Amino acid sequence: MGFFDRLFGRPTKDDFAHAMIKAVRASGERGEIDYDPKEFKLKLRGADTVHHLQNVYLEFLAARRKDRPAYLQRLVRVWAQAKRASPKAMEEVRDRLLPRVRERAYYDLIGLSTGFGHMDFQPQPMCEHLCVNAIVDYPDMVTELSGKILKDDWGVTLAEVLKPARENLWKISNENFVTAAPGVFRSPWCDNHDASRAYLHDLIWQLKVKGRHVIATPNRDTLFVTGTDDEEGLFNLSKLIDAAKEEPRFMTAQLAALNGSAWETWLPPREHPAFLPLFIHSMRSRGSAYNEQKAGLQKRFEKEGADIFVATFSAMSQEGSDLPVSYCVWSKDVHSWLPRTDLVAFFNNDLPEDRKSMGIASWETVQQHAGALMKPQGLYLERWEVKEFPSPEMLANLRLAGVPEGPA
Repeated sequence: MGFFDRLFGRPTKDDFAHAMIKAVRASGERGEIDYDPKEFKLKLRGADTVHHLQNVYLEFLAARRKDRPAYLQRLVRVWAQAKRASPKAMEEVRDRLLPRVRERAYYDLIGLSTGFGHMDFQPQPMCEHLCVNAIVDYPDMVTELSGKILKDDWGVTLAEVLKPARENLWKISNENFVTAAPGVFRSPWCDNHDASRAYLHDLIWQLKVKGRHVIATPNRDTLFVTGTDDEEGLFNLSKLIDAAKEEPRFMTAQLAALNGSAWETWLPPREHPAFLPLFIHSMRSRGSAYNEQKAGLQKRFEKEGADIFVATFSAMSQEGSDLPVSYCVWSKDVHSWLPRTDLVAFFNNDLPEDRKSMGIASWETVQQHAGALMKPQGLYLERWEVKEFPSPEMLANLRLAGVPEGPA
């Protein structure tokens, strides 16, 4: 099978990257282009801009074969526009400013690429799991506004930029929401800014729902809305999230509910019939974000030569209950960073085989009796550094019981 047969069939990641390089060079690019297959990214040697390929690769695969050449050419234009100089004043691009709503874990990962949890800007939190930043919306690409542009070039705050950005998003939000399923509305735009319309709480407030407004933002082109008191709507929302997770550029399956003019991360009460599927969606989103964070931390530790184990966010079923619980493993003599989980499992490799897995305790109990050994790292998806293992006295106070059977 030839190269272009593979490209327009189901190309591998390497096929796609090399096709991108070939197309960019054909457009006149004379610089050296470095391809990192492990990170699946392209970088123009000597330039700051990095082109991550995962999302555009998935969109390329999802596109019809006859549309793939045009999509590839759009990526070439994105490449060219990424080299343009940043605007020197907000007024130059005032009409192109838009808010961008993303999951806070997204910026957590950006922070890991520049330093543990540190970026040159801080998005504005909207609720526990969502935040908003501002972008410049060009015809074929968007540019995220960094702290350097806002502070050094424009001399403005993020709040000042979000005001015209919000007005611009209102101007392109004239269509009506559609009914996705009984009790659930869906955004109609599919313009890469649907999830960002969560920032327009007063737009969503106009929809008639039962109870308070609830939103889900499973990807950038999807904004679902239902009500806190709509049992059928919440069940249907869970099913719609399942389907939306298969689409490109997945964000999060966690929900938020409108409280006045502000959003708050939300789940129905535990006794609610729709609680279990929505809780599982939420836990999986959190686990997925923690695992992406784990990969980023491991790469950074390897680069720095730091011997630190990044513990996994795992889940297991509970005997006599359909409700899963999360857990991580705290191992003796292993310098670790632990995620926030429901339970902590303790492991001691020095003990006989049948006693190495010592048992589990709730996170709250562990913090109560061994919290002095746990140092938070200041990340959004927080992790706690542990260098020492709890003393025999601490372990006795933990009253360890049960051993998780799921993956460690």
